[in-house]
Formats: sequence, structure tokens, C-alpha cells
Amino acid sequence: MMEIIYDATKIENKLCELIEKFENISIAVAWASTKSQAYQQLIKHRDHIKFSTVGLHFYQTAPDFINEFLDDANIRFYTKNLNEGIFHPKIYLFWNNENDWVCLNGSANFTLSALTKNSEIMTLFTQDDGIEFQEIKNIFEYYYNKAKVMSQKDLKNYIDEREKNKKETEDDFQHNNEMKSILDMTWDEYYKYMLENVNEQVLDERLELLDKAEQIFLKPLEKISDLTLSHIAGVKIRDEEDEIYWEYFGTMNRTGLSNPKIVRKIFNEMNKYLISPKIQKNEFLSFASEVDKIKRISLTSMSRLLAMRYPDKFYCITSANERGLLNEFQISKGIKQDTSKKYERYWNEIIEPIQNSSWYDSKPTQEEQELKVWKARVILLDAVFYGK
Repeated sequence: MMEIIYDATKIENKLCELIEKFENISIAVAWASTKSQAYQQLIKHRDHIKFSTVGLHFYQTAPDFINEFLDDANIRFYTKNLNEGIFHPKIYLFWNNENDWVCLNGSANFTLSALTKNSEIMTLFTQDDGIEFQEIKNIFEYYYNKAKVMSQKDLKNYIDEREKNKKETEDDFQHNNEMKSILDMTWDEYYKYMLENVNEQVLDERLELLDKAEQIFLKPLEKISDLTLSHIAGVKIRDEEDEIYWEYFGTMNRTGLSNPKIVRKIFNEMNKYLISPKIQKNEFLSFASEVDKIKRISLTSMSRLLAMRYPDKFYCITSANERGLLNEFQISKGIKQDTSKKYERYWNEIIEPIQNSSWYDSKPTQEEQELKVWKARVILLDAVFYGK
């Protein structure tokens, strides 16, 4: 039966529900960004995405969204000029087969503003409303065939033009209007900021993952299986018995961490070098030097393992959270790409400022949720900076 949804939160909740439920997903929207819970769900189920199209008019689609789907044939981008008309649909299709599908159509783009605070309206209809599935599917294929896969060069050009036109989205303005720097906050301010700026479900799922990891690390290293180490490393391996989404804090499928023997050796070096209650720079650099002798891995891979083992001490820097981190910490150039000094810069420009912040050495209350966040207070910055 047809349904009208006119509350932004209910629209987002419905999108999350449908993304989770159906095996196939298609979207065709004018704009998209990366800060909503619906986006988190979409990334979690990105292998379900089929012939989707996102518009780029007025530079309102977030560059981070484009970056996530570079060279991905499942999502194309509509790049026609304004003389040919504006790409302006907001329609979403979810299906298992031609007799089991749901479509949402209305005013809501796939952006944080549309799904959290704007006045939007969407109509939900299904196979029971007298519309043929192929008729709906044809719309998405029509848009998709007029769009293109974005390359790194295309993204650079888009960002350059966006900056020339001094364009910012509503989502950008929300970030720019935030109060003091995270590094200047007290623990109470930091904790409040976390609760107000991170979706509750996103926070709960990350805390669940970290709680599972903590239990794993209570075991001797030799008792931890290769499969479990792969999960800890963020390598996507199907395991029907494990419901944890281990790809939070970075997916590492195409790194040296795909080999559990390497992961085991790196954790073994951690147990030798990183044992102080408050790890010092010389200890960290000695550890990094030993890891390089085992295998040269990226800073993303290294920081993933460090943050999973010590979520109260290390930050996992990834392509999805790097931009937000660099802006907040006022770091001028990407650290990951500075291969000759990556470890020293990681310590000097990220970890040391965190250690010097007032919230880092603070003492939390014994309230359960707050204590969980405090025990993961550094790695959880990922949830704050993700997609910004």
C-alpha cells in the first residue's frame, strides 16, 4: 500500500531499513553527501548497488562521496552542463525480484541536510500499487546510461571548479559553524560533542566492534586464529557466525594485511615495544622500524592495527577520515603520502597533539556508555571525521 513519509528522520530510517533488507539498490539523486546514517548503511551494503546515478550540478555533491565511488561502475555521475538541463530526480529503488520491491520517490536528496533537518516528503510504493517493476527499473537505467564513471582526474577538476565558484553545501556550513577545536575541549565537552555529532547507531556499532576486539586481545596471541586476526585487520572475509562489521575504521582488503601471518608478526612486535601505560615517541618509532623489516605497509594499515589494539592511544587514518582530521588539526599536507616521514609526522602531528589535549588524560565517570567511549576516545575520532 502506498505510504507518504514527510519527516526527515523517518525518511532516513526508512532508507536504512530498505538498504538493509533488499539485495539490490538503485538510487538516482541530484546531490549526495557522506555524513548521514543512510550513507553508512549504503557503504556497508555497497555490493548491492546497481546502475545508480548522482548529479553534480551547482557543486552540491560532496567530493568525498565522489571519491568513495571513483572508477566504480555501479555509481555513475551526471556531468552534463546547465544548457542541457539540471539532473534533479530523488528516487530510490530496492528489490529482491520483480515481485518483491519498494520504491521511494519525492524531494529528499541523499544528503545529511535532507535526511535530518529539511522539510522533505517522499512517497513509498510497491508491486502492490499496480506499477510494473520494469517500468520503474527503466527510469534508473535511462539516467545511468546518460552518466559517466568518475576518475581521479574528473574528481580533481570537480574540486577545482567547486573552489573557483566558492561553493559549499549546507552540510559544509554545518561543519564550519562548529565551536572550538576538538583538541581544546575538556572531557565533558568532548563526550558531549561525540554524542551530539555521531549518529547513535554508528557509535553503538563501533563500540560493539571495539568491545569484541578487546575480548579477543585478552587471549595470548598464539591462541587467536588467522580468521580472527583478519577481522581485526579489517580484511573482509565472510563469516556467517560473526555479525560484527569489521570494516569500520578502514577496509584493508588490498593491503599487506590480507596475509594473517604478517598481521600476527606485527602484533607480536607491539607486545615487545608498546607496553608503557602512555606510549612514548621513541617506543613507537622503534616499533615502526621493526615492522618495516617485516613488511613495508601503508600508514593506513599500520594505524589500523595500532588503533584496534590500543583504541585509547592511536587513530586509524583512512581516505574517508583524513580530510576532516587534517582540517581540524590544521595539518597542511597529507601525511599518508609522505612516505619518507610518515611515521614521525603521524606521531608529531596527530598522536602528540592528542596526548596533549585536556580530554586525553581525563578521568571519566563510571557511567557505562561514557566509560566505553573513554576507553576508545582516540579511535572514535574516526566517527567524527568520517566523510568530512
